[in-house]
Amino acid sequence: MRIEGREFLGVKIVGSMHCYENVEIVNSKLISCALAQFDDPEYRLTVRGASVRECMVSGGSIQGVHVEDSLIENVNGGSVFYAHGCVFDRVVIRGAIGAIMAIMPNSSLAARDLHVARMIELYRQVEWALDISAAEFVDVDLCGVPGHLVKIDPETQIILHRDRFDNISVHDLPPLVQVWLGRFRATPFDSIVAVAPKLSENFLRYLDGIRWLRDNGLGI
Repeated sequence: MRIEGREFLGVKIVGSMHCYENVEIVNSKLISCALAQFDDPEYRLTVRGASVRECMVSGGSIQGVHVEDSLIENVNGGSVFYAHGCVFDRVVIRGAIGAIMAIMPNSSLAARDLHVARMIELYRQVEWALDISAAEFVDVDLCGVPGHLVKIDPETQIILHRDRFDNISVHDLPPLVQVWLGRFRATPFDSIVAVAPKLSENFLRYLDGIRWLRDNGLGI
């Protein structure tokens, strides 16, 4: 199904046991929309084969969604897009992208521990989760996705492994690197991705942090 040139305001789809397949959304506006499930640790709310391109997305979120074989391209908006406790499997994000936070399940979620445990189990079955190598973000936090399952641009993105910092005092690290390292406190995964977002006004400062990590052998 192709949706083009539409505007959706405050559309909220809630509930598990649904699979939305082969939906293409092009040149549309999605404002304060949400796709979520809150009570199914088995992650039976699925999006598969979807494409969202050339869209304005503002104030949106997804929660507890299993996203497979999908594309997000040139999607921007005036606020952060939150992906709480989602599982990504072969999802490509490319082009000009706004601010995205793919983080762990919301702390207020009932049976949160079960959701987290299932996330970990499902990610063990994933060959690769995200491809962000051609994405230009305004801001980004991917602490809810195992870093080693993310395809990156080595010039502006780097994979950090928790154990590489075991014998390093956080106070010996540059302030920005401390921020990235602090994300390990919010995730059960042993690797995360640090990104210099190309569309950020502080891009060059972020890039210095990426280069410092690589020069000191602290990232891949």
